[in-house]
Amino acid sequence: MLHLLCGRKEGDQAPGRKQILLSHNQRDREASTDMQLIQLNLNHCRAAQDLLKQTVRELGSEVAILSEPYRVESTNDWVTDRTGKAALWLCGVGAPLTWDMREAKGLSLTSFSRILDELISDLRGRSNMVIGGDFNAWAEEWGSFYTNARGRTILEAIASLAIVLLNEGSQHTFNRAGAGSIIDLSFASSSFSRSTRWRIGEVFTASDHEAILLTVGGPPCQSLPMTGPRKAYRKDTFRLQTFASALEGLAVSELDSADEAANKLAARLEEACDQSMQHLPFGSTTRQCTGGARKSLARAGPAFEPGG
Repeated sequence: MLHLLCGRKEGDQAPGRKQILLSHNQRDREASTDMQLIQLNLNHCRAAQDLLKQTVRELGSEVAILSEPYRVESTNDWVTDRTGKAALWLCGVGAPLTWDMREAKGLSLTSFSRILDELISDLRGRSNMVIGGDFNAWAEEWGSFYTNARGRTILEAIASLAIVLLNEGSQHTFNRAGAGSIIDLSFASSSFSRSTRWRIGEVFTASDHEAILLTVGGPPCQSLPMTGPRKAYRKDTFRLQTFASALEGLAVSELDSADEAANKLAARLEEACDQSMQHLPFGSTTRQCTGGARKSLARAGPAFEPGG
C-alpha cells in the first residue's frame, strides 16, 4: 500500500487519480505545531483495529496511515482508496492536506512499477511530503539482507526525487511465525526530513506488523559530516572490461604502511566502480536527531546492489 501526505499543490488534479483535499477542524493548528502520525498494517484484524482506537488516544496521534484495515468507518474522518485496502484516518487534523492513495500490495512487478511511476509523477513539484505504507519490498538500504526486484524498483523510482528514507535501525516491522522483515517504509521530502522523527512504537498492535510513529515538524535534526563515502551501484550496469581497465597497474609500495596501502586500494576500487557502473543516488549527510536517533540514507562505502 502506498499513501501520500503532502503540502498542497494547486491546480494539479490528475484525471482518474484519487486525490482529495481535506481540512478537518477538530482543533486549530499553527503551522509550526508538531503533527503526530501512526503508520500500521492492520492485516484485516478486528482486534488490531479496535486496539488502534485506544493507541491513538494514548499517543495523541492525529493521522493514521493504514494498510489492510478490518473495515473502513463511514465517518467523515476516514478516507480510502477504491479497494478499501489503503486508508487514512484523520484522528485530529486541522490543516489543509492533500491525500493520494494507491493499492500496490500483491501486484505483479510490472503493475507495481506502473503504480510507482504514477505516484512519482504526482510527487514532482510538491513539498512537505510524507509517504508511508507496506511496500512488501526488500532492500539493503532499509536493513534487509538483500535487495529484491521490488526493492530495486522502489530505489530507482525515488532516485529522481529529493526524498529521504526515514526508517532507522534493523528492527523488523513485520513478524510472523518466528520470521521477520522490514517492509513497512516511510519517506519524506528532503527539506522536510530534518524536522521529521521516526521510530517503531513500543505498543501492542494485535497485528503481525509493528506500529511506526512519526513526528512531523519537530526540532530539526543536526546535519553531521559524513564519516565516509556513501554509495551504491546498479549491478545490472556493470561493465567488466571497464572495471578491469581501471585497475590496470594497480600496485602499492613496500614503503606504505598497512593503512596507507588499504586506503590506496580502496580508492582505486571505488574509482573502478564509478567508471564501470551507474550509481544509485542517495543523500549526502547523516543527521543526528534529538534523543540520539541516528538517521542514515545509505551504508558507508561502495557496495554492489544484489540481483533478484
